[in-house]
Amino acid sequence: MKHLLIIIVSILSFQLYAQDNTVYNSSDVYQQILFGGSASVDYNYRSLKNTSGETAYDAVIKMRDAREEDRTGFTVGLNLGYNVNSSFGFETGLLFSQKGYNTGDIAFDFGSDSLKYPEKYHVSHVFNYLDVPLRMNVFFGKGKLRFLGSLGVIGNFMVGQKQLLTNVYHNGATEEVDQSDKYVYKKIGFSPTASIGIDLRIKKYYYFRLEPVIRYGVTAINSGEVADRLWNAGVRASVYYGIH
Repeated sequence: MKHLLIIIVSILSFQLYAQDNTVYNSSDVYQQILFGGSASVDYNYRSLKNTSGETAYDAVIKMRDAREEDRTGFTVGLNLGYNVNSSFGFETGLLFSQKGYNTGDIAFDFGSDSLKYPEKYHVSHVFNYLDVPLRMNVFFGKGKLRFLGSLGVIGNFMVGQKQLLTNVYHNGATEEVDQSDKYVYKKIGFSPTASIGIDLRIKKYYYFRLEPVIRYGVTAINSGEVADRLWNAGVRASVYYGIH
């Protein structure tokens, strides 16, 4: 999947560049203030760290790594950009992001009574955030199609979370149990972010961007001997309108 996205972006970049690489004066290449929206489909997971230093928790991390897996999420929102010149600018905004991870199927063993009870279960760990990014953008090129690189930090504000356990029975029936009340998480965190992609001027005031992007939470979402840090990676598509 990742390799396919990279190939698609590369082909798109080459075709757009070959079709139209009109050169503009610097004053025409960019608008100073940009307003727009963005969306990305994200690969979500978490990293684990033993904060206690005790070897027993290394075994806990190993067990969780064997059981837990990624989940698909998304990030959508509004963005506001300010370009200092045609090659450098800043960007902020307000985004809604769904992050998290899953626990894969875990089998039960109830012996001779197994048909009365669930055969297995899995858990979805879902975290909803309002994200406030601050990014620095660097642009390369003078044509309609330019390349850009971005670095920044995101303030993460948790607005909801859910841990949903699903029991699966032998006959295929399922039963969902909300276990959210059993967990307490930190509400505020920070995530460095980086991306590289293309910036295409569609019309005089309209711009389209496509960027593979990664966001990594440096702040643990929990307190305890094993620290969970959420991260995600996706392909961000955005449209901007230049208002000045």
